[in-house]
Amino acid sequence: MMVKHKQTYFRYFGYGDQDVILCEHCGAVAVDIHHGVFKSQGGGNDITNLIALCRLCHDKAHQSRQFNNYLKQLIKKRDEY
Repeated sequence: MMVKHKQTYFRYFGYGDQDVILCEHCGAVAVDIHHGVFKSQGGGNDITNLIALCRLCHDKAHQSRQFNNYLKQLIKKRDEY
């Protein structure tokens, strides 16, 4: 069974299980749905806190506060449209 935040992301964008999803930062194949505000810091599973990332970008998001803040801005801009 797919975890809740992935279900939310897939449903919002109309993706199916077989769809290839691209990293919203670099365009590589995404393998993770990242929480902009980490769940450990109170981040929720709503679409305004989720972004698809490749493994490299996901690792970078967890290693660099600056990069994660940049990703939060990408989420915000994406949701303005």
